[in-house]
Amino acid sequence: MHKSTTPIISKKNLVFILGILAALGPLSIDMYLPAFTALEKVFKTDARHVQLTLSSFFVALAFGQLAYGPLSDRYGRKPILYVGLSIYVVASALCIFAASIDQLIALRFFQALGASAGMVVGRAIVSDLYSARDAAGIYSTIMLVMGVAPMLAPIAGGHLVAFYGWDTIFGILAIFGALALLLIYRNLVETTKPNLKLQLTFSSVFSRYGALFKNRRFLGYTLSGGLTMSSMFAYIASSPFVFIEHFGIATDHFGWVFGINALGFIFFAQINTQLLKIASPLKIITIAIVAQVVFALLMILQSWMSGELYAVVIPLFLTIALTGLLMPNMTALGMAHFSTHAGEASAFMGSIQFLIAGLVSMGTGALHSSSPLIMAFVMFSCVFASFLIFYLFCKKPKGVE
Repeated sequence: MHKSTTPIISKKNLVFILGILAALGPLSIDMYLPAFTALEKVFKTDARHVQLTLSSFFVALAFGQLAYGPLSDRYGRKPILYVGLSIYVVASALCIFAASIDQLIALRFFQALGASAGMVVGRAIVSDLYSARDAAGIYSTIMLVMGVAPMLAPIAGGHLVAFYGWDTIFGILAIFGALALLLIYRNLVETTKPNLKLQLTFSSVFSRYGALFKNRRFLGYTLSGGLTMSSMFAYIASSPFVFIEHFGIATDHFGWVFGINALGFIFFAQINTQLLKIASPLKIITIAIVAQVVFALLMILQSWMSGELYAVVIPLFLTIALTGLLMPNMTALGMAHFSTHAGEASAFMGSIQFLIAGLVSMGTGALHSSSPLIMAFVMFSCVFASFLIFYLFCKKPKGVE
């Protein structure tokens, strides 16, 4: 059911455009993962500093969204996308010329600052147009588009590093961002009326974010979703070392292992669109979140008792795949009651979630372990905490099932 009287772009085109915007983050993360060991050699640094190029990206994704949310509510969705994508394109291009690992860490921060605009505005646009149940289906379909990125990006990145060098990756990302900018200019319809009366002073914005923080159910879905997502980012941060160093998988083959797990994420997100026809978003979360805890625990046991590749990969696959069921429904239910200030609600949700992911990523990087047991333990800790918060905070919402 549409919530807006604004002229509506077709659902198919909308999903494709929002999928492209959502893919900027995963592309920027996953395509350069196979370059981690190469970056250590090129910049004569250690794995901890290379991990910081990932952590700085997560931190910028978190804080960038807080700025874009109020701006998109005041000035509209499209102008903010123009600004954000322009920053992304310029920062991606400059990464090619980074002369040190510190410069690359800083440029990755600005690259994420640009990419975060698409994440905020994408969620806000869906909230502008659709009710919670319909939005959950839209988010699931968007994951089909954005899910191709983590499936193909490491494969492409591995070959680019092997044959052309790590810097080629950032040139391709800059081109992708420029194409996204052109696509939005020509095809995306503005979905909200600018509210020029909306105050953007620090105190007024802080007050509105404070009100969101006090909303128990919204905070519950935000924190639970953030921890669910963090389990996947703990895997992302650890996987190059676990699979390449521990299991001895070749750099140009690493993408295939990574892609299989991404395929599970996509597949379960598409199952979600079918499940929504017979079950509420809340019911789906209730079952999926328990299953995720079980498989994450199994991954710990298999890593400890067996340590064989197949024994670890199977529960890992299922733990990540269930994120495809959880995230669309948690996002939809969390955003369900914020049609007036959808940009700020989207920004608060996204920033908290990526701040958690950034901290988990930095913690995982600080451990610097190629042990699958360490990766499994961090992932289990995240999904178990998500489970606890969901059952403590997210009681049955009225009128949104």
